[in-house]
Amino acid sequence: MTRKWQTVNGEIQRVPGTENDKLTLGEQMILQPELNLITKPTQPTLPGFEDLPKTKNEKFKYESWNGKTKPDPTYAQYIDKEQRLYESIGLPGYETPEKSNVSYKKLKDAELLVDKANKKSVKQLTDLKNFGRSKHQEKATYPFDTPDGINHFTKIIKEEATHKLSPKENKDIDILNKEMKLSVLKDEVGGLKKFDNLDSTSYPSDPEQRRRLKNIANLEKDLGYIQKENNVPYKKDTRSPAQKNRDKFNLWSEIKKDKSYGNLKDVRKIVNDEYKKHGTKNLTPDEHKYLDKKSKPVYPEVIFRPEPEISSSTFKKDDRPVEQIVRELADARLVREQKEWDRRYGKFGITQLKRPE
Repeated sequence: MTRKWQTVNGEIQRVPGTENDKLTLGEQMILQPELNLITKPTQPTLPGFEDLPKTKNEKFKYESWNGKTKPDPTYAQYIDKEQRLYESIGLPGYETPEKSNVSYKKLKDAELLVDKANKKSVKQLTDLKNFGRSKHQEKATYPFDTPDGINHFTKIIKEEATHKLSPKENKDIDILNKEMKLSVLKDEVGGLKKFDNLDSTSYPSDPEQRRRLKNIANLEKDLGYIQKENNVPYKKDTRSPAQKNRDKFNLWSEIKKDKSYGNLKDVRKIVNDEYKKHGTKNLTPDEHKYLDKKSKPVYPEVIFRPEPEISSSTFKKDDRPVEQIVRELADARLVREQKEWDRRYGKFGITQLKRPE
């Protein structure tokens, strides 16, 4: 293919000797404003519909000399910008409009096949990555929202302190550890959705629901809020009624350790309400200090009974010698053994050989 265009002083001009060559379709469209090759239809255009772009399916036809309808070469279908660029630079296979259309169609078909192959490869890699995973893959909890993460955080605070921590500072860090766990527990419980048959995200099988439930269980176990296990062998409950009432809420002992003003006020109210209902029978000794001044604890009256008189036993002293006493006891034993032998084996015959003597 001979070169038809050249650049002279920044302007594109025809190569000398090719001025009378037939213009290609791409050149005609590029030079359309100057050459005015395309004539506008004689049909009047409605307002607002001037200079509409031609689509690929729009074809203008004319009647040839033999009566057959052929496409009008002056009204070709829309050419993509990329195809026009290939024609303008003289790429092999784009010399004529017919060759250009065929080459460009092959190029697009090849690109489409490559895209399909890429999508198939991406799908295969994704399936391989997700192989063996459940549809409801469990999500992971943020590390510092778990008991282990919080314990690690407070441990680092103690180990990397710039000075030796006092007992009070160590206790404050332990309180911080517990408060962080309680805060996370409250947030996890608040984020749980109420079970609804019509909402699949409220099922325990939902990844987020299952993650929250597991983290709640771990936090409660770490804080000491452990529920009784199921399917354990039966054991008789030997606790007293007062002990059962105290163990009914396993948080009570932990709540009493909190010395904040609001918590002490609540504890005092609970203890006084219990005292008004049942007295002091369900109160432990350390809970008496929470009673109001007007509610003095009433202790049961202790009655001291006199010790029973123990009458001293009168033993009769035996004046006989020890040898006589031993001999008499031995004779009595021998008589008992002989009577038992005679009863079992008889008094006559060969049995007399082993009769006790």
